[in-house]
Amino acid sequence: MEHKLTRQDTNLLKGLAIVGIILHNFCHMLPRIVAENEYTYHTFKNAQLLGSLEHGYHVGLSLLSYFGHCGVPVFLLLSGYGLVMKYERGTIGHIGVKDFILYNARKLWHLLWIGLALWLIFFFSEHGFHEGFPTRAFVTLLTFTTNFVFKEPHLQMIMGPWWFFGLIMQMYVVYRLLFYRRGDVWLLGAAAVSLALLAYAVSCGEADQTLLNYLRYNCVGEMLPFAVGVWMGRHGVIRSWAQTAVCGVLFLLCCFNAYAWILTPTLLTLALLQAVALRGTLRNVLETLGVLSASIFVVHPLVRAVIHPTTIAPSEAYWPLFLYLIITLALAIVYKQINDRIRF
Repeated sequence: MEHKLTRQDTNLLKGLAIVGIILHNFCHMLPRIVAENEYTYHTFKNAQLLGSLEHGYHVGLSLLSYFGHCGVPVFLLLSGYGLVMKYERGTIGHIGVKDFILYNARKLWHLLWIGLALWLIFFFSEHGFHEGFPTRAFVTLLTFTTNFVFKEPHLQMIMGPWWFFGLIMQMYVVYRLLFYRRGDVWLLGAAAVSLALLAYAVSCGEADQTLLNYLRYNCVGEMLPFAVGVWMGRHGVIRSWAQTAVCGVLFLLCCFNAYAWILTPTLLTLALLQAVALRGTLRNVLETLGVLSASIFVVHPLVRAVIHPTTIAPSEAYWPLFLYLIITLALAIVYKQINDRIRF
């Protein structure tokens, strides 16, 4: 059945996605916790996950670490959907390439500037003014080119999760240059190219996943959920509990095959769409988190850097995890209030 997503629906899905992302970004840094297959694919990680389930070794932490990153394609699908609703179905007339790119770049800069200021305070308080400043990482973050320049942006940039800013800016550019008010054949072509390149990268084997890693950090490797979002903006959102069940099962099965794994981000996103049918307190909480999701995304790596989950044993991680969530939420509320009052 075809539906439209209301603003409340998109906030709910953003809330669900950001919860997965921030829990993942904490849990996957804990020692001896199963890591995810996100940018690359390794069969030993699947074996570790099954071993954790079999032996009951901090199963919750391992599941969050392994699956939580799938909140990212949810944001990509919603971004594609939102662009269509704003620029193709809304009241905004034709917008040129330059104006479109500058508008969206300013939007990201506005979201990021306080986070950067906080990072600068942390950096100079810890390292002083005499140690080398990561100029290259700083400049590439501001120009949204980190994902092009570095092979592993989350390891080489200022705050690991901020690699997403480069990816989403790429998607904005792709939308305006290729998809904006053009036929669906462009969507199909982009998705086909993406899948073909990812399949080729997987065929190179687990010993050399440099190409696969690079693709997954950039728009080519993350195109499918974004293209699905654009398509749904034009033709309607298809969701049902049956779709949730089928896509959920397929998602789990595809996690255990390298080629099928390419489809897992999109499959889980399609499975989660029916969450908009939730009602009551849980819906209200997720909607609120969705409103705060952008601010949560900016501040949570800063909080994580202070808590240092890499030094915490899994058996002792639950209290630090609780503190991480509370502090992140409190900072995000303040961050949003300040950001909403300052425009440039």
